[in-house]
Amino acid sequence: MEWALEYARILKCPTLHVMAGIPLGGVSHDEALEVYTENLRLACDAASCQAIAIVIEPLNTRDVPGYLFSCSDQASQIIYKVGRDSIGLQLDLYHCQIMESDLEIRIKNLANIIRHIRVAGVPNGNEPDTGEVNYSHLFNIIDDIGYNGWVGCEYNPRGSTTHGLGWFQMTRT
Repeated sequence: MEWALEYARILKCPTLHVMAGIPLGGVSHDEALEVYTENLRLACDAASCQAIAIVIEPLNTRDVPGYLFSCSDQASQIIYKVGRDSIGLQLDLYHCQIMESDLEIRIKNLANIIRHIRVAGVPNGNEPDTGEVNYSHLFNIIDDIGYNGWVGCEYNPRGSTTHGLGWFQMTRT
């Protein structure tokens, strides 16, 4: 964490993503969750000295089987248990659609804890203009909730980087 905070300070990065990982064999889910929660408290305390926020992210079970938590409700509970103002949700709409769907309602319900948003096409993790999610609509919802942070992209482009960024030309209504 010390190294991550040092890099964040140098790069002027206001947010750090603290992943939970996959519990080791022989470690119960509850034990792993307790260790993760306590480590998040320590991370938040260390990061708050530098005005850096901590985010956590549920990952879907198809791409990351065994990850400690896979749904936004679980992430909300962890955030509540950590009990620090400096922790929030990294809402990856790709993972959320695979596990939970109903993205518009989830965005609205989670608005008070969302600190970062990421997108990718569902179901294959390609550019956001592919698949089943209407991102033009969701970008308007994201504006409506007052989110003013970055929307990041984490996807596997179908071609070159230039081609892979072509989706960004889509219009919003």
